[in-house]
Amino acid sequence: MRPTILVLFILLVLDGAAQAQTKKTPPAQNGPIGFDAQTNLNTIGGANGAGGSNAAVRTFDGRYEGVKNSPYLLDEWFKADLFLLNDRKYEDILLKLNTHSDEVVIRRVANGDSIIVDKKTITYFVIKPTPEMVIYFRKMQPKGETKADFYQVLAEGSYNLLVKHSKDLLKADFKGGYSSGRSYDEYVPFSQYLITLPTDSTDFIKIKPSEKAVLKVLKDDGQWVEYLKSANLNLKSATDLARFFDYLNNKTK
Repeated sequence: MRPTILVLFILLVLDGAAQAQTKKTPPAQNGPIGFDAQTNLNTIGGANGAGGSNAAVRTFDGRYEGVKNSPYLLDEWFKADLFLLNDRKYEDILLKLNTHSDEVVIRRVANGDSIIVDKKTITYFVIKPTPEMVIYFRKMQPKGETKADFYQVLAEGSYNLLVKHSKDLLKADFKGGYSSGRSYDEYVPFSQYLITLPTDSTDFIKIKPSEKAVLKVLKDDGQWVEYLKSANLNLKSATDLARFFDYLNNKTK
């Protein structure tokens, strides 16, 4: 039986919790050190310590500021239940999801080491920020794709509502006349909503969270519009979108 999904926490994840912290790692040492520093001093002062040398001095660019944000969905280690092949289960382990590499990382309590779990062995996992709040991820392979990835499941049944979380690494760009002036690398988050229909659970259809986009995929003949009005649901909201798909699944049982 799949875990119950608390849509309030899902909304926090989708609408900014994973983007809330903007940390910068300490900048790397960009100035001349050691032999380079001494070489520059010797060049400036001349080979014998006298000034006036025309030799070139090596310069160093100190504008780079490090990396902004992290590759993880949530920066903090949270307890989780991890389900593997052959009915193996590990409860209340510390876990993070790297949404840049799509890897599950767990932490050994004994020594604090981090371990990347072999993706092939994972079926699904549940992150538990609190005992009442869970985020449910399942490994799934869409039709036409060569590999399986982790998708957050907001609703499950004949109609599946999924979110693919990812983070791209935007490299620093501050050198040259046409640069953007960005002096840091940055992990930029992106969340893609997808749905599957009863006709083919492997056909992942990308959607934007809106009434128009969802009803177009469902080929609504008017019945769902009436329901949305009566239930006062706004499909731009992750919470209401999940409620609507739970309603669809209940109707098809």
